[in-house]
Amino acid sequence: MSTRCNIHFTEGGFFIVANIYRGIDGGPSSVLKDLNEYFQDLMFYLGEPRFNEPELLAARYLVWQAELFSKGKGFNFLSLGICSEDHEDIEYIYTVACFEDKLPAISYEEVKD
Repeated sequence: MSTRCNIHFTEGGFFIVANIYRGIDGGPSSVLKDLNEYFQDLMFYLGEPRFNEPELLAARYLVWQAELFSKGKGFNFLSLGICSEDHEDIEYIYTVACFEDKLPAISYEEVKD
């Protein structure tokens, strides 16, 4: 069975602005690696990645991750979504804390039944 998670993009680690569901590879070894690669790609391609805007950061993450999951086949992915609430079957919750003038901080917690 796949490891599922939600990724909260927040203002300063507190107020959830955007919530992304990831239905596969939601364990820390995959998600932390992917988020860090995503941040590096933003800095490389944009120069000014606007890390202080959690809505924009989440939208770009969804597109970036969908491209990886679909292997370049456009809309051919099922494992990502935008949520108003966390899914019931998740195993991890990640928090991407956005701040002014610095790289977002990433933390996570394991969800216990």
